[in-house]
Amino acid sequence: MKFRHWLAIVAGLLPLSLFAVVLFLALYSWPAVVFNGPGFVVGDMWNLGNLYANPVMRGGMMIQPGAQYGILFLIVGTLLTTVIALVLAVPAGVGSAIFLAEAVSGSLRFAISIMVELLAAIPSVVFGLWGYVLMIPFLGHYVFPAIARRGFTFQNTARRAGRAPSVSCPTCLSACRPLSWATSAM
Repeated sequence: MKFRHWLAIVAGLLPLSLFAVVLFLALYSWPAVVFNGPGFVVGDMWNLGNLYANPVMRGGMMIQPGAQYGILFLIVGTLLTTVIALVLAVPAGVGSAIFLAEAVSGSLRFAISIMVELLAAIPSVVFGLWGYVLMIPFLGHYVFPAIARRGFTFQNTARRAGRAPSVSCPTCLSACRPLSWATSAM
């Protein structure tokens, strides 16, 4: 076979593999969609129910009593994160490209372009880990208490809006450590 034929076969496998992933996700998520109904897409309640009670049968599935699931906050959070990332990254990327191409010359251009390429080479997971190890403890011990001392909390805002917060994250409470712990690990 010629190279073009092999290339066409390999190129055809890529969309087929994407289709297979979508099909797999659709098949294995369908019981959850049927169980929760179409309202779970617009619901913002994520309640695991009474984890200490005996499971009950509902809709042919064993669940904890009082369990309710909604994914609107996950969808909105994903879209909001994407928009914020684009708002921050596009101007910075285009600006740095224009700056390197037009404003800087010679060896300074070379040095700055190496730093930009190194920054682009770092996987985003590393930045996420940095945020988890350094930013969460910093925010939890310095920023959020300062905001709370001024009387502003998420719970007060939600209650003023007429509804209690639907999700609380125990991870932030258990993961927050003094900043000295986070910097000593580096």
